[in-house]
Amino acid sequence: MAKISCTSLVTMYLIEGVLEQELKRVIFEAMPGEACGLITNDFTMVLLRNHAGVEGEFQASRDEILKAISTVRDVENVAFWHSHPGGGVGPSTFDLQHKTPFTFHCVLAVVDGELVPTWY
Repeated sequence: MAKISCTSLVTMYLIEGVLEQELKRVIFEAMPGEACGLITNDFTMVLLRNHAGVEGEFQASRDEILKAISTVRDVENVAFWHSHPGGGVGPSTFDLQHKTPFTFHCVLAVVDGELVPTWY
């Protein structure tokens, strides 16, 4: 189980508060496909391109991820997120099998027009 640090608690707050509108915008623009990205330790949202080409899945480019975190000092507190536009709350079997090496992962399910975050 991932440790919960002050930084991760603030990241959870941002997803449910400060960054929520930006995440909603990005996620709704990507629908019906999934959106994915990072929230860095300085609370910047980095949108990653979904390379999966299959509805209901996401695949982020390793090179894009490495570029996004190249200036991050505390990589342990970077959160990886992706959306479930069809409302599937929580990580799917695919998500668990393809988990990135980041400590914090979040699925942002779209349920009745609202984001429902699940950390795993």
